Amino acid sequence: MLSLAKIKSNKVKWIQGDACDFDLADKFKLIIFPFNGMLHIHPDRIKSFFSTIKKHLISTGKLVIDIGNPSPKLLTKLSLTEGERLASVFEDPNSKETVVVTQESDYDAVNQILTTKLRYRFTGSHKQICDDIKRRIYFPQEINTLFRWSGFEIEEKYGDYDLSPFTSDSPQQLIVCQPVSI
Repeated sequence: MLSLAKIKSNKVKWIQGDACDFDLADKFKLIIFPFNGMLHIHPDRIKSFFSTIKKHLISTGKLVIDIGNPSPKLLTKLSLTEGERLASVFEDPNSKETVVVTQESDYDAVNQILTTKLRYRFTGSHKQICDDIKRRIYFPQEINTLFRWSGFEIEEKYGDYDLSPFTSDSPQQLIVCQPVSI
């Protein structure tokens, strides 16, 4: 991914690292952690994640995190649905083969972990690639408490990319926060 990113933009300093443990020896006005990135951090490491982010923000800096707003109805449906279902079909830009992507999901309500098994089938060569994605699901009040516990104050919480107000039916939790001064 970084190789492709470097081709698309040489104006950004692209760095590969662990979001829970890095030191750039610099502070920023804005840190963005998009598209459910935080959900991939194991709960045992979440405190390190927030500490590392805080270390890299100026005192008035902003942290913007984008995570899904979990729907208990959808999570239950995912757990009850058996077998694979079609996720997408696309042409591989390198081989020009058609790629059929199926997914199978399981939700562990006790640990709040959503596991999605993705299977990529290349129709021409019959090659398959399988990938398991595990995400920790955070419900709205839980994420609010987690931010406060980690020393951040939520300034705004939006429900979608159009910056609409956050409601129970919102698809996203777009959170803008800043470190609390001690």
